[in-house]
Amino acid sequence: MNRKSKATMRELISDAKPSPSQQKKSRIPSGIHDGVLTDRKGQTYTLSAQGITAEDALRFVNLGAQVVFDECGCGGTCGFVYATEDDVPALGKKKPVMKTHKGLTGELSVWQSEQGEKVLLATGPVEWI
Repeated sequence: MNRKSKATMRELISDAKPSPSQQKKSRIPSGIHDGVLTDRKGQTYTLSAQGITAEDALRFVNLGAQVVFDECGCGGTCGFVYATEDDVPALGKKKPVMKTHKGLTGELSVWQSEQGEKVLLATGPVEWI
C-alpha cells in the first residue's frame, strides 16, 4: 500500500502566505448627509432648487430627472423610494400635489450632480394625480 506523504499542520501554516489587505471602500448609504444627497448607486447631488412648483417638477421629470420619494421626510434615514423606469412616463403625465399629513407638508426639490444629472426629490406627502 503506497501512502502519500501529507503535510503536517505546522508545514501548512509555515507555507501559507499572507493575503493582501483588502480595505472595503466606505460607501455612504442612500440619503441626505451633511447637505449632500447620495443615491443608491453612490452618486452625489447638491441642492439646486427647493420648493419648486408642480409644473417645474413635471418639466424635470420629462427631461429625465431621477424621481425619488422621501415619504416620511427623514432625509432617507429609513430609505428612499425610487421611481422605476416604468413609473417615470406616468409621472410625467400626472400632476404632483403637495399634501399635509401629521404636521408634515409635502415639498419638491431638485438636486444636481457635478455631471449635470438631476434628481427630483418628493419629500413628505406628495401625491401624483
